[in-house]
Amino acid sequence: MAGSHFLIHEYRKIIPVYRQIEPIALKVIQDVVDENRFFLMTVQSRIKKESSFSEKIIRKADSIHSISDVTDLLGIRIICYFSDDLDRICKELLNHFIIDREHSVDKRKGLSVSEFGYMAIHGVFSLKQDGTIPEELLEHKFEIQIKTVLQHAWAEIEHDLGYKSEYGIPAEIRRRFSRAAGLMELGDQEFVSLRDSAREYTMNVHQRIAMDDVSGIPVNTVSLRKFMEINTRMLQLYERIRKECGIEIINVDCSRFIEKLSKRDILTLDELENRISMSENFIIEAILNQLGHLELDVAADSMILTKLLEIPQG
Repeated sequence: MAGSHFLIHEYRKIIPVYRQIEPIALKVIQDVVDENRFFLMTVQSRIKKESSFSEKIIRKADSIHSISDVTDLLGIRIICYFSDDLDRICKELLNHFIIDREHSVDKRKGLSVSEFGYMAIHGVFSLKQDGTIPEELLEHKFEIQIKTVLQHAWAEIEHDLGYKSEYGIPAEIRRRFSRAAGLMELGDQEFVSLRDSAREYTMNVHQRIAMDDVSGIPVNTVSLRKFMEINTRMLQLYERIRKECGIEIINVDCSRFIEKLSKRDILTLDELENRISMSENFIIEAILNQLGHLELDVAADSMILTKLLEIPQG
């Protein structure tokens, strides 16, 4: 086809331009991610290979008449963990790129209430002038896909199995695809719910510890860290160690002690607080003995747990 030869010629001319656009677009995206502290799995990019471009212009010959009709010569994927981040990320991208709304697609809105399927956002963008970008790069469009890990898995599996269109797919396989998509949608929703529940638990535990209400709070990674940081009884002990032992206590990760505390039947923060209070003099003496062999002016709070666990049982 003469048209295909012309488009391939245009492709070869334009690809060097996209190689300039790619790092600029990725830098903008990384800045957006860093500024907003988005929790992502990865950001990927690729420039469409000539073989893939040739296949596409043949497959979509009715709709591709010029090189500008192909909006994914540069494709970027932003893969996040939580589905409610899709809209937040997209909103921020709108502030940093120029969007082509006509060619952008929110796949979630294309499904009826009774359908399940791919639910990513595919946006077509171009660079926004910030005073440093060469003018010749501004007119060229590229695609940014924003999806969750599960949506990405769905798309990759669908692509690898060759079932991009429902036509020609046996009804039973199509039904199973739909079932799998429904499970992935539920999975995305459950991950959001789990994250929110974990945040709520952490906030509640922190508030209780801050008010010295530690009764019945299980010793775990969340609770132990905050207990060692802000519990009034611990802060008083740190001050006593500073005065009597001449060292400052700093907070470190003490999660490795959780299993050891459990073996001593110290399962809740109030039990830990009581054991430390009862053993305070022993802990101070043990620290002083250790300092006789070392020259320290700073020690980790984990030293207190170490000395507590050195006390013979019974």
